[in-house]
Amino acid sequence: MFRPNPNKTAEFVNFTDGVCDIAHPGEEDPYLHVPFGFVTISATRYYNALNSDVHIKEVIQIPQQRCLQASSIVSIGENRYIVKEVQHKNYTLPKTTVLSLAED
Repeated sequence: MFRPNPNKTAEFVNFTDGVCDIAHPGEEDPYLHVPFGFVTISATRYYNALNSDVHIKEVIQIPQQRCLQASSIVSIGENRYIVKEVQHKNYTLPKTTVLSLAED
């Protein structure tokens, strides 16, 4: 069970950059249609991915979705991405899922 640090204040997050569609790998029909917000790609995340031969194109955050897997397909407008990393954050309001995306 998550126990927040009483000395740390929660980070308030909004999802105002648009709506994305998320589909299972190999499927065209999305099973999630959720709002998202872009997140700046940190140097650490970017270079760790490059060391693994993965080129991170975008990082987004969505309302927390525990059903996601690292090979899901995300569509933002005309662009399609494959999820390379899923990270759940319980210390934000609301709780979020951060997705590292590479070109499909």
